Amino acid sequence: MKRYHYNFLGSTNDYAKELLRKEQVVIVTADSQSNGRGRKERIWEGEVGSNIYLSYGINHIKVPKYQTLILFQAVGCLAVIDTLEYLTKSTIFKLKYPNDVHAFDGNYFRKISGILIEHSFSGNTCKSTIIGIGVNVNQSKFSNEIAEIATSLKILGFQIELSKFYDVLIEKLDYYLDLDNSKIFELWKNRLNIVDKMVKISDSNDEWRVMDFMNDGRIKLVNENNVERIIDDGDTIRYKLD
Repeated sequence: MKRYHYNFLGSTNDYAKELLRKEQVVIVTADSQSNGRGRKERIWEGEVGSNIYLSYGINHIKVPKYQTLILFQAVGCLAVIDTLEYLTKSTIFKLKYPNDVHAFDGNYFRKISGILIEHSFSGNTCKSTIIGIGVNVNQSKFSNEIAEIATSLKILGFQIELSKFYDVLIEKLDYYLDLDNSKIFELWKNRLNIVDKMVKISDSNDEWRVMDFMNDGRIKLVNENNVERIIDDGDTIRYKLD
């Protein structure tokens, strides 16, 4: 596969889309991006030359390897948390449904990474997938808007070279992309550890208990009135990490 690195891009995901017009598999990385984004078009904030900005793009020759496309999100999440644990030799990191990695700073869990998956379709057929990853590595401070909820490896006391982080992360992505559907799903489900947790949904004041983590990545909830609800990775939920 080819890797393209740039000092500055609008978005590594957007550029990976362009490269996939002629490449089968591509990796795009950048020192900085002006239009980095997360779920629901949120902006991904980061200092120049301090963090990981990576997009792994795949053209599906026939049909996607994974029967459930959300498993590409599982691949990204698992690769990131494995990389963080491998490089820091620490177990302070937790996956948070659906696409974040948080780190415990001694008092609170704060977001250290986000994974954004984008698929391109022709009719009902998925033609390509991009796994977009942002990780706060050597950033020393954040804007007032996110200072209370974000952290970095540097703030946590770890000194990690970006080049080393990229090497390990790409190796982990390749490893997980080689696993089959059932193995990826079980690893992701176990890492999330969300069944029986109490959660709140952004559009509801009720508390809900997670009944089940479904095979397609959705989660089934029930409230105190025995009302059931199913949510997916498009919903925003809040719950306590432990």
